[in-house]
This record gives sequence, C-alpha cells and structure tokens, in this order.
Amino acid sequence: MSKHTNIPSFKPEFLHWMGFSYARPLKGTKYVVDLDDKDIIGKRDPRDEQWGFTEEDYKKFGNCTEKDTAEYSNIHMLTYLYDNNRKAYSKIRSCFTAALRDGIYEAATNLGIMSANMEGDEKKALYYFDIGIRHDIQSAMVNKIRMLYYLDLPKGAGYLISMENHEPVCYELLYDLAVLYFYGSTMKNNPLRQDKDYAKKLLQRIIDNQKAAIKYDDTIIGNATNFLGAVDKTDIFTLKAEYVFFYMSNVFMLKCRRNESDMSLDHLSRELDRIMPLHGTKVEMHVENTPEGFQTGKLVIAYNDGEVMDFNSYTEVEPSAMGAWQAYLFYVSQKVVNGWQGLEGGRKYIFSHADLNEVLEESDIKIESQGDLIKWLSFNPQVTIDNDMATVICFYWARSEGLVRETATIKLSGKKIESINLAKN
Repeated sequence: MSKHTNIPSFKPEFLHWMGFSYARPLKGTKYVVDLDDKDIIGKRDPRDEQWGFTEEDYKKFGNCTEKDTAEYSNIHMLTYLYDNNRKAYSKIRSCFTAALRDGIYEAATNLGIMSANMEGDEKKALYYFDIGIRHDIQSAMVNKIRMLYYLDLPKGAGYLISMENHEPVCYELLYDLAVLYFYGSTMKNNPLRQDKDYAKKLLQRIIDNQKAAIKYDDTIIGNATNFLGAVDKTDIFTLKAEYVFFYMSNVFMLKCRRNESDMSLDHLSRELDRIMPLHGTKVEMHVENTPEGFQTGKLVIAYNDGEVMDFNSYTEVEPSAMGAWQAYLFYVSQKVVNGWQGLEGGRKYIFSHADLNEVLEESDIKIESQGDLIKWLSFNPQVTIDNDMATVICFYWARSEGLVRETATIKLSGKKIESINLAKN
C-alpha cells in the first residue's frame, strides 16, 4: 500500500457489467437482402490502420454499410444512425423485428439493446430481453441483469435467484449472484445477507462445469477461480480503501500535471458510493503547493466553480458501517496524500503484515519483537455502528509516530455527520 500507484488486489464485481452482450442473428439471412451493401455510412476513422483494424474489425466496430451494420450488429453504427440518419436506423431495426416475428429469438437481444441505448426506453428493453429469456437466449439473460444493476438492484437480486436453477444454466448469472452474497449489506442497495460460504458454493459450481461455462464466456473460469481464492482472505473494508486510494492517486497525479480526467473522478465517486453530496456539489480533489515545494491534495465537497463547502453540511452519508468507513477515508484523505509525498503528518495505512513489512523495509527498521507480538495482530479494519455512533479502528504508519492504532468515533444524526473524533490507542 505504500506505493500508491500499485494496482489493488482482486476485486469481486459483476461480470462484464459495463456493457451489453449482443447477438448476430442476421448474417447471411433473407432479412438483410434489401439493405444497401455498397455505400459506406460516414467516414472511416483515420486511426483505424494505426490501431491495426482489419476489414472484419471495421465491419464490427467502425463505420460501414447498412448491410454490414445489420449483419455484424454494429451497435456503434446503430447509435450513429439513430442520431444522424433515422430512416436508415428504422430500416435496419425492422430487419431485427421481422426476424423476431419469424422465431429468430436472438434478435430480441439486439432489439432490447436498441430500445435501451438508442431509444432510451428501458421498459421496452426489458420486454425484449424477457422474450429472449423465455427462449433460453443467454445474451438476453445477462443483458437483463446489466440493466437491473442500475435500475433496481433489489429486483436484480430477485432475478438472479430465480435464474439460479434455470436450464440451461447461465453461469454469468451464477457469478454475479456470488458477488451479491460475498458483499451482503456492504454493497449499496443489496438485499441479500452476506453469506461467503454460499458465494464459494456458486463459484465452485461454475468451475466444476468448466466446459459448459466457457461456451458463452471464455473468461469466466479464470475470474471464478480468482474470486474463489479471494473470498476468505479478502476484507471488504480493506478492499474499499485500496480502491479509493488507487483512484485518489490517479486523480492526484493528473491534477498535478494539470490534466483533468473526468473518468478518474467518476471512478472515485463510484467507490465513494455511500457519500452523497448535496445542493449541486460533488466530490473533488484539490491540489495545493506547499512552502517546501511539494504538492499535496485532499478530497473536498465543492461546487463546479471550485468553491469548497463544509463536508458535514453539504453531504449525506449512509448510516451504515460502510458509510462510516467511507466518511473516515474521505476525512483522512490529505494525510494519505501526504504519506505518498513523504510529508510530515502523512500516513501509510497498514491492512496486512505485507503492508507493514514494506514500510519497515523502506524505513530500514527492524522490529525484533515482531515474532512475539505483531505477528498475532490482525490489521483488518474494524468498523461497527450502534444507533447513532460509528466506530472505526485501523492501523497506519507515520514517519514521526511509527505504527499507530487509531480509533475514529463518528457521531451521526440520521444521514448527517455531527462530528468525527480521532484518537490513538
């Protein structure tokens, strides 16, 4: 953890949750014979060649003919057509509609994606995905849950449970169900209680059915194996801190270079999902120059014009253990950044014996008694909440203090923080 640019440890998360899975049911069929196969729609990206795009890649992802767009289910081109050539878009869409009407149920997958991504009709998208599910189309099965992650996670959890013993088995859904059981209530809006044993059971089921699982996803066995190995040794609060610090470091370095990155900020905000800025404010990182010529930064709540607002007044925090932990990480952010810079008052958080050994090696310090006492210490953060009082206990290393066990007491009033007090013990 002392090297803040390190990639964090394995993070269990929904499989391929960032995008839809599409089908290509129209290639070589009668449904595309009336589409234009001569004129290129739009212009090729001049970077295609330097990126090594083949003609096949071009048909899949770049600008292409009407026929290519339909046959390769080119979602990028369909998006372009919806915005710029609605007539051509409707013509291609009707091909998928005709195919579905004739019982080619994979077409329902693409119609669902078009309904969601281009037309903004989520209800219609779910309607099409359900048609595909009723006819055992795997891409429709996974696309439905990818929508429900954003729309209604409790409903998504119910859907995953209902599909657990569906035949044929959709192993991606089993994996995602394992994610929900792994996190339990530490995942926002997750209605399932934490059950790591059941998560392991689901993952083992995927691994035991390797041949069937990789038929639809050739990455799933590797992911399931890594996830299974991480279940018992992964502390959820540690994992959250690692990712918050990781994205903090990215934002900090980009800010230092005067190169803004919305993506980095988006990732950071996604990790701080129990902190809800109010009144048009957002999570930001401010970077300042110190008198010694260093740069330091900290997380703040600010308006778009950069005006910093009081955290307690302009922020709501979920009254949960994870909410308290994220508030604590936000509160100590400057101390973390100063630790990366080696500045006075900076700290490096210790979440494992490996973290401690790393800072000891960097400081050229040997602790002779480590074998007697320190080896028995657990460095996993402890976070508890009792009514309106949350307690956070964790370890950090500071150059002037050595190894410190800190207790943070967080007083809550509903979703508001009244106070955060830190004590060393």
